[in-house]
Parts: sequence; structure tokens; C-alpha cells
Amino acid sequence: MATMGKWIISDSEHLGGEPRVRDTRISVTLLLELLACGMTLQEIVAEYPSLSEEAIRGVLEELAHSQALTIGREAFSPQRPEREDRHAPERVRDDHRRERAGHQIEP
Repeated sequence: MATMGKWIISDSEHLGGEPRVRDTRISVTLLLELLACGMTLQEIVAEYPSLSEEAIRGVLEELAHSQALTIGREAFSPQRPEREDRHAPERVRDDHRRERAGHQIEP
């Protein structure tokens, strides 16, 4: 197992090596998407019982102190969407819930 930190780990046998929250199969990307959608820590823990608030806060702290955030502003230039979709956060949250229920997600 390739450990990246206390809370964020990665290994080739889980999620194809994508960074995930320790002791779960929940990717760091999914966690960040849920937070970006406006879900609270309590809502995320209720939706994903394998997570704890401590784990979520630990992941966020590790990300905040990661080298990815300290390499310079020019390395991070977020792309603005061509048009603003005010319903996008709800769609991402709904898609994740449908995936958990085993439904196919249509593009």
C-alpha cells in the first residue's frame, strides 16, 4: 500500500490507484465533489457511513498542506464554465445517490 498521508492513501488494488480516504473506498475526488455541491459534513457522514467527520476534516487538512497547493499560483488556473449551470451541484449530488442505489447515470 502506498501511503500518502494519515487520511489520504492510494494503492493500485483500490479504485485503480486513485487517492481515497483511509479505510474506505471513497475517493478524495468524490469527497471534494460532495463538499462543492454544498453538502455538510453531517450530510456526507449520513450518506456514507464509512466516513467520519474526523476523517473528512483530516483529508481536508492534508489537502490544505499538500505540495499541490504550494507550487505556485500559475500552476492552478481554474477554467470557468462556458455557461453557468445553477443546477449542476444538485445534479452531481443526485447522480452520486443514484450510483449508490445501483442506477445507471445518463449523460
